[in-house]
Amino acid sequence: MIIDIESYASIDLKRIYAAGMSNGGIFSYRLACEMSATFAAVAPVAGSLLFEPCQPEQPISVIHVHGLDDTVVPYNGNGAPPELSDVGFTPVEEGISFWAEQNGCPAEAQVEQDGAITHTVYAPCRKDAAVELYAVAGTGHTWPLLKIQTSRVIWDFFAAHPKL
Repeated sequence: MIIDIESYASIDLKRIYAAGMSNGGIFSYRLACEMSATFAAVAPVAGSLLFEPCQPEQPISVIHVHGLDDTVVPYNGNGAPPELSDVGFTPVEEGISFWAEQNGCPAEAQVEQDGAITHTVYAPCRKDAAVELYAVAGTGHTWPLLKIQTSRVIWDFFAAHPKL
């Protein structure tokens, strides 16, 4: 798709990003696993790292936004609703730890609490990558808008993390 778009539009190959919610978030993680040489950063929202084996070729920045009260893709994994009982969701923090280790980030994260939002940052990482998590209390399986300006936060993250 990127090659097709590039045939008729100018693309900055250092600024290719993917964001998605729920299945789209899971898919953005798959893109990070399989196409880390192409994508500069991904932003899963209310998704989980399900792709195995995930073996990215190089560091890729990740910003993840997830509601703590999500019952469809539970923050702590497992416990999915009956219609999704055959899906074993990975805990969000396990996926974040994977990316922090994969990207050569510091073992200790910087954590800030601001009301309902817990912002966890692993940085600096190799090749100027970063791994960030916004855990939002009182929010379920949604693109959080009331407690955090999710689209703005993701756009700012993307703007700060081009591919080197």
